[in-house]
Amino acid sequence: MRPRLTTLALVGLGTLVGHAMAYAVPGAGAATDATHGYLRIATLLAIPVALVATVVLLRRDGEGIPRLVELAGCQIVVYVLQETAERSAMGMSPGSLLADPVLWWGLLAQVTVAALARMSIRISVRLARFLRRLLRPAGRLGVVGALTRVERTGRPRRCMPDPFRTRAPPVPVV
Repeated sequence: MRPRLTTLALVGLGTLVGHAMAYAVPGAGAATDATHGYLRIATLLAIPVALVATVVLLRRDGEGIPRLVELAGCQIVVYVLQETAERSAMGMSPGSLLADPVLWWGLLAQVTVAALARMSIRISVRLARFLRRLLRPAGRLGVVGALTRVERTGRPRRCMPDPFRTRAPPVPVV
């Protein structure tokens, strides 16, 4: 697994969203401002970076979209490290994390957020492809042209065009 910058950018925002989801579940644990004060700054940094990564993936026509296992795995690792660091900052044992329901809700949230992020990027890539085809000069009237095309049945026409036309365009009489 080779980490790409786009994957890392999506992991950062996904981890923060999954973290917020884990603490939003009733009975999962209470978020204290003392340990989660850094999340506002982290979110302000992660959102634009993730948007740039999404634009890069769209410009690459979807090449490099992280696999679900890759995205969810990275988010889970970052989430566990984040929760362990928060516990250490509060003076608690990192082992106490295993008994806390916020860990298990957070792991579930990380997988859910990774799946939703990947799905939304894939849908965005498909939409961008469709819009590119629709706005391409040759494809602007593609549907109308396909519906109005008249098929000729009969003898085939010559492959080479006539050097001189036998009839000129109409000229108004003065």
